[in-house]
Amino acid sequence: RGQEGVISQQVLLQEELVQTRARICNVSMEMDRVWGQYECMESELSVLRSQLEHICRFGRRQDQSQSHRELWMIEDILCGLSANKNHFRVSMGTPRQSA
Repeated sequence: RGQEGVISQQVLLQEELVQTRARICNVSMEMDRVWGQYECMESELSVLRSQLEHICRFGRRQDQSQSHRELWMIEDILCGLSANKNHFRVSMGTPRQSA
């Protein structure tokens, strides 16, 4: 009976291991998907920042004031995203790249 209990426990542990590996795989795929969305959002914000910088330099005076405010907001968002990006990379053990 002792041997059967050990075998039964081993089978259960192997099943749990397979389920855990499947969950890890699903989480990894979800992280890849979210990371792609993050990079897309970061890219869109960078384009918007460039457009706002252009308006600040060359736009009409009445547009420049609003563009400056929006540019400061975009800079704050990008700064926050950069901090989270670096934290994510450190916690995932990936090399840190400057943003």
